[in-house]
Amino acid sequence: MAGCELVFSAMGLPEQWFADEGVFDRVNAVGSGELARAAREAGVRRFIHTSTNDVFHAEQGASFDESELAGYPKVTAYERSKQKAERLVLPERRAGEMEVVITNPTAVYGPGPSSSHTLENGLLRPLVENKLPALVPGGIGLVFVDGVVAGHLVALLGTFARK
Repeated sequence: MAGCELVFSAMGLPEQWFADEGVFDRVNAVGSGELARAAREAGVRRFIHTSTNDVFHAEQGASFDESELAGYPKVTAYERSKQKAERLVLPERRAGEMEVVITNPTAVYGPGPSSSHTLENGLLRPLVENKLPALVPGGIGLVFVDGVVAGHLVALLGTFARK
């Protein structure tokens, strides 16, 4: 990362279950924290970390926003690993050294590697192709991959526009 002003960290396992739940912690949490530390040490100016909306607190059936982080461990290993990742990434911000911005997209869908299991291939396509009615209790937040990219660019431009 030497010589870079900006790092986008969009790594992680966006699955909900693995036989070895520890993989979530190793990749999503520890990996993100180590990447943020390495970025700061390399002199990166802005680090944009991709998290998830799963880190927020929300009452059942109520709306929520980014002002209420869950102060308790979430239900799945994936969610807990993303909570821990934020706790490991944020301390790497240092005044005058590196800014940290966290994006929190919802479930992402859209084209991806043909061999990957995606929300689109695993849930949306079968519903549409089989004309199955579907209404998830409480709803589900979805964002097309292009919207995630646009959000990350806004996170980038926030600082560079003030330059």
